[in-house]
Order: sequence, then structure tokens, then C-alpha cells
Amino acid sequence: MRAVTTVRGLIEEYCNGQAGLEIVDVLEQPEVAERHKILATPTLIRVAPAPERQIVGDLMERERIAGLLGFR
Repeated sequence: MRAVTTVRGLIEEYCNGQAGLEIVDVLEQPEVAERHKILATPTLIRVAPAPERQIVGDLMERERIAGLLGFR
């Protein structure tokens, strides 16, 4: 839940709330995990704007995640 809070905070700060966040439980929706080629959790995928970016692992470091998502 803390990772979700971190990512939602980044969306509010950098996207003015104009971006969406979809949370998928890979155990309940394995077809979604397969479609996005998710091999480990947690995985954060930014699909737009292109190019798509995937971040796997710790999602708690705000500044690191913001940089990897191209928010700076």
C-alpha cells in the first residue's frame, strides 16, 4: 500500500492527476501479467507517453521512481 501511495503522489505532483493508475493482482489476473510480460512483482509500467517503461522492485524511493518515469 505504501508503494501505491508513493506512485499516486507522483501522479498528482507531476501529472496534475491527469494520469491513471491500474493495480493488477497477478494471482487473480495472470493473463494481464502474461500480456505485459511481468516476471516479478512489484512491477510498475508506464505505457504513455512512449516509450513504455517498466520498473521492477522497490517502489518506495520517490525521487528515484520520478526519474525512472521521466518526470524530471
